[in-house]
Amino acid sequence: MRAIIRRPELITAFALLLLTALAWLLMAGGPQAVVTTPATGAVHAMHDHAHMAGHAHMAGHAARDWRVADALAALSMWWIMSVAMMLPTAVPAILAFARADAGGAAAAGRALRRSGLFTIGYLLVWWGFGIAATGLQWLLADSMHRLDLPPGAPALCAGGLMLAVGLYQFSGLKRRCLAHCHSPLAHVQDHVYAAPSGALLHGLRHGVHCLGCCWAMMLLMLLTGAMNIGWTAALTLLMLAEKLVPRGYLVGRIAGCGFIAWGVVQIVARGWA
Repeated sequence: MRAIIRRPELITAFALLLLTALAWLLMAGGPQAVVTTPATGAVHAMHDHAHMAGHAHMAGHAARDWRVADALAALSMWWIMSVAMMLPTAVPAILAFARADAGGAAAAGRALRRSGLFTIGYLLVWWGFGIAATGLQWLLADSMHRLDLPPGAPALCAGGLMLAVGLYQFSGLKRRCLAHCHSPLAHVQDHVYAAPSGALLHGLRHGVHCLGCCWAMMLLMLLTGAMNIGWTAALTLLMLAEKLVPRGYLVGRIAGCGFIAWGVVQIVARGWA
């Protein structure tokens, strides 16, 4: 037991595993977010708006005005989803941070506290993204409910989003943020913050780079509804491969080509129809 206590990375890894597993269990058994989002026939056709001949995906109820309870439900789903999807991709950086204070029981306790603050800082960035995503979903729901959109508009929006996400995979910002996420140990060695607030700031900094790398793919959840387990698992595996596999940027670019092709097909198919 004493040997385990002196290995803060083991305790940290176990805690991260439990937290991630809890998030996935909540996603699998929790209620669907009350969100209206544009979608395509390639996803799910679950609702026909009075003014839409095209398909609109509904993760929950039919199009209507959002209430505060709806927004809070959607926000909670985004927060749970951010833990389930993004925390696993940050494990190498968090464990590297836990190993930075190696040696002795006192140092191990300090490493655990600093790793916890690092994780909190990292998740705060993604929870902020969840707030923004909830606001965007609210705007989409209100637009689909109030505006007299032409038939096929949701499908065109979905194709445009898919196309934009694919193009972002080739951007310079994506490349720089992915390079940071791909070498977390070097980042920890180059930026050591001794104070507890430094650990929190370190987590925030890593979270910002991770957000720059993955925000576009996270927005794809707008097409399928928050808490869609299949899409969540597929995107999580893709982001893990990007960050953990050697030359992972190639994985991202292959995925980008797929997103672009999918978006173009949806736009052309809708225009042809």
